[in-house]
Amino acid sequence: MINLQKISWKIKLMLAILFALIALNISHLKITAQAKQSKLSPVLFKRPILSSRGAPGDRKGGGRRNGDNCPILDINEHITALVPNFQDTKKVNHVWGLTTQESPSFWFYIPYNSKDITSGELEIWDETNPNPRNYQQIYQGKFSLTATPGIISLNLPPEIKIKSSKNYHWYLSVNVNCSSRNIPIIVNGWIEKVQEIALPIGQQSKREQALFYAQKGIWYDALTILGKLRRQKENSSVAVDWEKLLSDVGLENQAKKSIVKCCTLHN
Repeated sequence: MINLQKISWKIKLMLAILFALIALNISHLKITAQAKQSKLSPVLFKRPILSSRGAPGDRKGGGRRNGDNCPILDINEHITALVPNFQDTKKVNHVWGLTTQESPSFWFYIPYNSKDITSGELEIWDETNPNPRNYQQIYQGKFSLTATPGIISLNLPPEIKIKSSKNYHWYLSVNVNCSSRNIPIIVNGWIEKVQEIALPIGQQSKREQALFYAQKGIWYDALTILGKLRRQKENSSVAVDWEKLLSDVGLENQAKKSIVKCCTLHN
């Protein structure tokens, strides 16, 4: 005779194993989905409209130079300003970004060892007057580099303030020590201050603020917020956001570089 109790027990065992396998597969799918999602970032930088005057500059400097016997410069990397670079129909590069801050921060990638750099300097000019003779330098500050190669930030002193609706021209110069003589490596670009934009209700975290500024095209603010977050803590989502923001403006090669503790400007 057929033992119904044994058959019932086997069916229950098989069903239990089946349910366990289903649950395990669902859990695996959730983990896989979460892993894929963690590699994506909601950051999206929307390029603002550049003024008709433009902002011609150069966000890269350095590299090998003909006639210079300088092994320090004989590398495949360049000093790079972490600023959007727009090229117009005439192939002119416009290095430019917006900020809401009166005393903003500037970010650069320095590929050289700090021991090979004698000094650095940041200048900011008001060049709104049509006559170049009337250009005004509003700031000149020097700094020493430490812990490079890596990404550095330069914070304008609080007493130095830029005004709204003006496009300021900045210059970064780094003196590289080559065979007992200094060779200046220079990059330059522009920054324009706009009025502060009210954050949407509920967007209180720093990360949410950075996403908001990126969507509004406020480059310097989004970059500084994410840069500070990435420097403060090792957070995978922040790192992904940082890399996505830089990649949006063609700086993916610099996106994975470390942010070093440097530098302080001195008048």
